[in-house]
Amino acid sequence: LLNVPWPSSNNYVGTAHPSDVVQFSWSGSHNVMQVYNWTGNLPPLSPFQNANFTNQIYSGPPRSSPPTTFIWSVGSIYSGHRPGSYFFVDENSPAGGIVAIGLTYEESENFFPPQPCSRLSSAEYYDGRYASYASRPGCTFYQVNNYQTEAHFDWVSPVFAIEHGDLVIFQWSNEHNVVQVHDVTSDVALPGGVHSGSKRNCVPGPRWQCINQPQEWAEHLFDSTNHRPGMVHISDECAYTCTGHTTGMNMQFFIQRVDDQRPPPPQPSSCCQFDPTKGIDCRVIEIYNDEEGMQFNYNISAGSKDLVRFRWAGSLQIYQSTAAASNNAPTSTPLPGGEGMLRAVECIPGPNWSCLGINYPVEWIFDIEKALAEGRYIDTGFGNRQINFYALGENTEGFTSQNTGTIIWIDRSVSYNGNRSAVACSSLSSSSSSGVSVTTSPAASSTSASSASSTSSTVSSSSAFTSSANTGTAGTVSLAYSVTRGTCCIVIPLIITSLTTFIAII
Repeated sequence: LLNVPWPSSNNYVGTAHPSDVVQFSWSGSHNVMQVYNWTGNLPPLSPFQNANFTNQIYSGPPRSSPPTTFIWSVGSIYSGHRPGSYFFVDENSPAGGIVAIGLTYEESENFFPPQPCSRLSSAEYYDGRYASYASRPGCTFYQVNNYQTEAHFDWVSPVFAIEHGDLVIFQWSNEHNVVQVHDVTSDVALPGGVHSGSKRNCVPGPRWQCINQPQEWAEHLFDSTNHRPGMVHISDECAYTCTGHTTGMNMQFFIQRVDDQRPPPPQPSSCCQFDPTKGIDCRVIEIYNDEEGMQFNYNISAGSKDLVRFRWAGSLQIYQSTAAASNNAPTSTPLPGGEGMLRAVECIPGPNWSCLGINYPVEWIFDIEKALAEGRYIDTGFGNRQINFYALGENTEGFTSQNTGTIIWIDRSVSYNGNRSAVACSSLSSSSSSGVSVTTSPAASSTSASSASSTSSTVSSSSAFTSSANTGTAGTVSLAYSVTRGTCCIVIPLIITSLTTFIAII
C-alpha cells in the first residue's frame, strides 16, 4: 500500500510496483485526475481541464462526503498498468501543483529477456505488429524500455551483444525518443543514425496501453541487418542538455557479425576491387573489431599473396607490432620499419556498413606479399611466419573502441595458380567502390604509443610515431595511397619530408 495524503505537499510522492495499491485520502472537497505531463494537459485544453482520456485514472468530480478516498489498483505484471510516470492534479486545488507517482519494475529482475523472433508471429507480442520478422532464421529480438527506473529520464538495460539480423525494439512511457549518439556522454542525434523521429509522449494506462495514442506511438524497431558492426550508443534526444539532469537516457548495444562470419571465409578474386594486378587467385582477409570487448578477430590464417583489410568501429590507430618474447603475441610496440596508420581514424557505425558523416570507406589495406618480401614479419621457427598488428583505441568507458591486437599467420598450404594479371580481374563482375583505401609503407617506429583519440576520418602524418622511418633518410616516410574508383586502382607514391605535414585525400 502506498498511502498518499491528498492534496500532496510534495510533487513526487513515491514509487509503486506491480500488484501495489495506491490510496489517496483527503478531507474537504477534492478529487484525483490524471493529466498529460508535469505541466498538465495540452492546448486547446487548459492545463487542469479534464481531457477525458479513455481509461484515464479519475476519481470522479470533487466530493467532500465519504468516502473521501480513492484507490488505484496498479495491477499485475504485463496485464496491469503500463510502467511509467503518472501525473495527477486536484481539480479543486490546482495551485498545489502536479504530483507524480512512478510505477516501475524491480531492477533486480529481467522481465524482458531476449526471445526468438518466431514468437513475434503471435498477437501476444506487440499485437502482431512485427509478425513479418517471425520467419527470419536465427533471429533474436531484444526489448529496451524505461520501465525499471524511478527517474523517467533513464533507460535501464545492460550493454548486450546482438548479431546481424537481430532486432531491438524500443518501448517507452512518457515523452521520449530514440537517437544514436557519439558516446555515453552525448545526447545529440547523429545524422543518418538510428532515429525514431521527434519526441512522442505515451501517457501510460491500463493493459500496457497509451491512453492518448495507439501503443505503437511509443515504439521504435531497429533492424541490425547490414548495419556496420560496433558499439551503438543510444540516447533520448537532448536528455542532458534540455533537462539539466545528469542521468540522461543513454544505453548501448554491441553489433557483431554472425559467428561464422567473424571473419568470413576468404574468397578468390576478392583482391580485384583493391589491386587488379594481384589477379584472381588473391584473397582479401577481413579483420574487424567486433569480437567480445571490441577486439579484433585473432590468430587468422592468410596466404602469402593475400591482402588484409582492416575495418573497425570507434577510433583506432593500427600498425605492425613486435612480438612478446614469451608467446609471440602482439605487443603495443611498433615494429621498426613496419607499416601502420599514422594516426587514429574514427568510424561511428551506421547503416549499410557506413560510417556516419563519411561518404567513403574507412579501411586499411595491408599487402602480405610485399611485407614478406621486405622482411616485415616474425619468424617463429620451422619455416613458420606471422605478422603481428596492434591498434590503439579510445579506452574510455562508454565509448566505442579498446586497444586490440591480432596475428596473421602465413598458411603455406594456400596455393596460387599464377593468375596475376589485371586482365583476369577485369573479366570478373567486380563490385564497385567509391572512396579511399589507405596503405602506408613503411611507418616510422616509435618508442612509445598513446591511446587513439582522433575524431577525424582522414589520414595525416601526425601520429604517435615520432622517430624516423627505415628509409635511409631521417624524418621521411614513404606512403602509397590506393585510390579505388570502381574496378580501377591507381597507386600514387608520395614522400613526406616532415612528420608534421598533413595529407588528406578524399
